[in-house]
Amino acid sequence: MTPKSWAGSVLVYNQIAWVIMMSRLLKTLTIILCITIGYSETSESSDHGKSDKKGEKLSHSYRVYKNKDTNEVFLTKYQKVYLRLATSPNKGDGQSVLLHSNINLKEAQPFMFLGPGKHKLVHPLGDVTGGLAEDGQDKSNVFSVTVDDDVPQATIALKNAVRHEDGKKIWFGKGLKGSISATDATSGVRWSYYSVNGKKYKVFNKSISFDKEKDYVFTGYGLDQVGLTSEVVRKKFSIDLTPPSTKKRVTSYEHKGNISPKSKIKLVGTDSRSGLNHIHFSISRNGKEELSGLYGQDDLDISKLKQGHYQLSWYGVDQVKNSESKHKWNFYLDRNPPKVNYKAAQDVYRFRGKVWVSTRTKIQLSSEDNKAGVERTEYKVGKKWSPYTQPFMLNKPDGRHVVNFRSLDKVGNYSQHFKQSWWLDSTKPKISLKFIGPRYNQGQKYFVGLQTEVSFLGTDKGAGVKSLHYSLDKAAEAKTYDKPFRITSPVPQIVSYYAVDQVNNRSKDKRLQIILDKEAPQVFFHPSSKPVAEKVIGGKKVKSHMKGTSIYVGATDDLSGVRKIMYSVNGSKKKQLKDSTIYLKQDGLMIVDVQVFDNVNNVSNKSYSVHIDNSKDMLAH
Repeated sequence: MTPKSWAGSVLVYNQIAWVIMMSRLLKTLTIILCITIGYSETSESSDHGKSDKKGEKLSHSYRVYKNKDTNEVFLTKYQKVYLRLATSPNKGDGQSVLLHSNINLKEAQPFMFLGPGKHKLVHPLGDVTGGLAEDGQDKSNVFSVTVDDDVPQATIALKNAVRHEDGKKIWFGKGLKGSISATDATSGVRWSYYSVNGKKYKVFNKSISFDKEKDYVFTGYGLDQVGLTSEVVRKKFSIDLTPPSTKKRVTSYEHKGNISPKSKIKLVGTDSRSGLNHIHFSISRNGKEELSGLYGQDDLDISKLKQGHYQLSWYGVDQVKNSESKHKWNFYLDRNPPKVNYKAAQDVYRFRGKVWVSTRTKIQLSSEDNKAGVERTEYKVGKKWSPYTQPFMLNKPDGRHVVNFRSLDKVGNYSQHFKQSWWLDSTKPKISLKFIGPRYNQGQKYFVGLQTEVSFLGTDKGAGVKSLHYSLDKAAEAKTYDKPFRITSPVPQIVSYYAVDQVNNRSKDKRLQIILDKEAPQVFFHPSSKPVAEKVIGGKKVKSHMKGTSIYVGATDDLSGVRKIMYSVNGSKKKQLKDSTIYLKQDGLMIVDVQVFDNVNNVSNKSYSVHIDNSKDMLAH
């Protein structure tokens, strides 16, 4: 309502002068001025208002408030007031009369105090013109009323818990207490009200515990003594009571609790509400802490730890200080690489610092690791590493081969690179048969004499010859050649022979036939003319032939054959017979000595005596 509706009201802003010209009455009556709001003198109801909708402020009535300590009276500028005279301060006692601002009006008219602050109703005790008492002092009665136009100010306090704001939400941890407080500079605060998550407002009288993990909307307002309410204050937040979840992750080089300095250890965590703040870790050995701190983004640096048993412990803390239980992981830091051994099996020959092998030689690698175990063993012949899965052999070309090998354990420790040189010999040796003494061949048939020795010679450009072997006449087992030998059997012999080098490469088998020829050739003499006489010379009968007679010499050999015929006459120097004819040009006794050699130097020696007679009687005869 506006002041224009208050017809007949006597109202002056900050001061109302009311003069009652009743001097006699003043001496006999005690007049009490009451300011009446509506139909009641004051409103002291403890009713906290009503509201049909959740989350809305309660409805509160305006009221007149009298401070019992200071006797100050407060009301709002929105309240209608009446003036009433009473003869007793006690309600119901004496007389009470409602004043009319206009006596011509049938009903009393209310009025309103327009502005905020103090308003005065003054009854002067002096005369009407001076307003002073007889002693000259102003003894007027002044009635004060304060108009409260200021709404209270409400605030929300959230305490006893860690706070975190992530840009989207405000988070609190355990133990959060909420409170509503209000201030009012004029009439003062009557009540504070609160609501949680839109429920009906209640009077706040003690701290509110937020002990459930969920989202909250905490609202409140203040009510002053004259019924004015503050703006609703609001806090929207969430409670996080759950600790984060963390775990360790070994992203490389880990096997059954064994790791190496190369191992990458990460600590990872999640928190579904306020988020992970940090992870605290500690690494200890035998109860003594070696490393500790807050885990960052990088892997844990274990490069300076010594070999041995350790325990890693860690726990995560979220943004509102919820801390999970400590995790523990026992591990062994393994710094020792595996040991690698090698072995060449079959066809191995060591000589003068070289190790010779064949294409059949199996190179075996073995590794051992006393902790984590062997992951793999590798070897390299040339430029490329290959995993070792089974014994391997070297391939051509012949000569030096350098084999590199190494081993890796299950936590990434590599052994040093080992090198071993092997000399490959894949070439077969060569063997040749040689005769010591006479021999003669016809194709693959070789004729030898009793004194002829059979020998073998082997050659090899690689590891060298280890042994020579032969067999006679298809013997079941070959003999190892150690020295020259002779053929003694008259039966033709099939000789098989081969060579073996130091890495057991075997030459091709060779065969040839050897025939023992131990018989000398047979010699035959045929004179060119018939004998004409017979003489006894030196006690021996000798046939006489005429002048011009020649001696034909013939020889045969059943095996190796005749190689040459040597002759001499009467002890002359021996000559080789060229055309099988010996010409006798002298007279007298002719002794022809003949030597026939076969192809293996078997010799037949034979003499033939003949008498050449040039006499006339012999010629006439």
